[in-house]
Amino acid sequence: MADIGARPVRSQVDLESCLNDVLLTASEMLQISRCSLWQFVPDGSGIECKAYVDDPGVPNIIGTILNAAEFPEYFNEVRTHRLFISDNTLDDARLGALLPYLEKAWIGAMLDAPIVIGGQNWGILCCEHRGGPRQWLVEEQSFVANLADCVAIAVSNLQRAQAEERLGQAEGRLRALLSTQEKPAAAITVDPLTQLPNRDALRLRLNDLVEERLGYAIICIDCDDLAKVNDSLGHAAGDMALSMLAHRLDRHAVNFGMLARLRSDEFALLVPGVTTPSELEAIADILLTEVRSPIVVAGHTLTQSISLGIALPDRLEDDPDEVIRNAATAMRRAKEQGGGTFAHFNPTMRHQAVARLRLEADLVTALSRDELKLFFQPIMSLGDRRLVGFEGLVRWIHPTEGIIPPARFIEQAEESSLILDIGARLFQQACTESARWRRLLGNHAPTISVNLSARQFADPSLLRIIDAAMEATGVPGSALKLEVTETSILSHADLVLNQIHAIRERGLGVVIDDFGTGYSSFSHLLKFPIDGLKIDRRFVSQIGQDRRSTAIVDAMITLARSLELNLVAEGIGTPEVANYLTAHGCWGGQGYLFDRPLTAEAAMQRIELALPHLNTGT
Repeated sequence: MADIGARPVRSQVDLESCLNDVLLTASEMLQISRCSLWQFVPDGSGIECKAYVDDPGVPNIIGTILNAAEFPEYFNEVRTHRLFISDNTLDDARLGALLPYLEKAWIGAMLDAPIVIGGQNWGILCCEHRGGPRQWLVEEQSFVANLADCVAIAVSNLQRAQAEERLGQAEGRLRALLSTQEKPAAAITVDPLTQLPNRDALRLRLNDLVEERLGYAIICIDCDDLAKVNDSLGHAAGDMALSMLAHRLDRHAVNFGMLARLRSDEFALLVPGVTTPSELEAIADILLTEVRSPIVVAGHTLTQSISLGIALPDRLEDDPDEVIRNAATAMRRAKEQGGGTFAHFNPTMRHQAVARLRLEADLVTALSRDELKLFFQPIMSLGDRRLVGFEGLVRWIHPTEGIIPPARFIEQAEESSLILDIGARLFQQACTESARWRRLLGNHAPTISVNLSARQFADPSLLRIIDAAMEATGVPGSALKLEVTETSILSHADLVLNQIHAIRERGLGVVIDDFGTGYSSFSHLLKFPIDGLKIDRRFVSQIGQDRRSTAIVDAMITLARSLELNLVAEGIGTPEVANYLTAHGCWGGQGYLFDRPLTAEAAMQRIELALPHLNTGT
């Protein structure tokens, strides 16, 4: 699969070869007869079969079209979920209208993955099992989702190659027009929405500077909040906000150089003759200040924020496109720092970007090899030092590097869709271990707490993943807890509130992790029906050493007791801290004083040592 994802695709022949390998790989790995690839028709009203593999003699389905209006339930599912999973097509209400088509081909189970490119549904990878029902394993689900990502990468690569070819042709035409027809050329090089020069105009001006051997700099500018405007007020309001931003930027940019719109909400300011970072920083400050004042769009008062990346060519003969890419890389670094600021490009940024791509590919391999494992850190009841639970913490068991902590890979996983696959795999592991413990201790078995990222908590398929894992292992919801940070629940507040209610209906507890490090508003505790809080280790470790940290811990303990919430202190490293927390009424704690994160086998041994206390509840 890694080979397929990394394969260069620059022609239609390359793409067809890649897609055929995807279908054959899916058919062989899942042991299914039919695997097909469908593409949405241009107006999105249906899908057309573009390629498939099947048993010999089965009727050809190339060119078959399924209309969304005829099968609304199925299309709604594939448009809104990462996977469409049906273990039994005959009993699946979502497939009622589609059933005659499926029965004709003896399809008993389906595992479909939407192919998303640039935020838009491009098509569907459809894996079909002939015969009776079939339960799709979590590993199979992740495999198909990753294959769909491979298809998206291949199609994107072809689109990029075709776009580059068209741009090259357009540049040649533009040069010819510039020499003969000034007015038509100007019209072609103007962005219709903002009336700014477009990417082609920027290229032409850059090429002139290079030929004249004149120094220059590029400031790449990105709007931090356009997506929020589009989502809340609609794309028409988003276009208006973007046009207003372009006007505000150009009002000052015209004094320094040429402002062009590159794409969507991304602009570039070409500054000729400037070679010192301090001069460019002064320009960046002016632009940042200019956009801070509120604007009114569609009757709503909005504030705008931009991120800027600054790059200079190392040598005058450097490829201008490379300088633009460097500025864009620096701009993304500014966005990672929270937006509303600027960053200078340096070569380490490019190395880090390549390293992130390599890490993501390695994570895909790690998932396929089952190298990501849960370790279990004990949670103790401080009053009687009784083992009451474990927090599941992911570790990467690398074949050559050994145990890799999450700090080295979780952030990258969260930036991609991999965190969803990793989360599903880890929740399955937690359920499997819990079932093992319950066979030994029944209802006295310790609980397992599993961490969820913001993307996981907002994922529409979260409840399906929870239900599937609990049903497969027979573990009740009371054996599990989900931990989520304050910032995670507030980033998608309305959706998360519904998720929390649905999770608690299944019997699982919901705990706010790292309490005190996010928004820390008491109103959140009233709005969200939670079961417990965890005090972040940075406060706990300072008990007795820092007056403010100690006061914050005291206040959290009082708050939790008043609201009848279980409070767990993280990072307990000394008996003095444990004794302080116990004396002040903190319910639970975890940290190196009690034990480090343990492998599944070591956690089982720890449970067996605690058996007398667990069985008696003392």
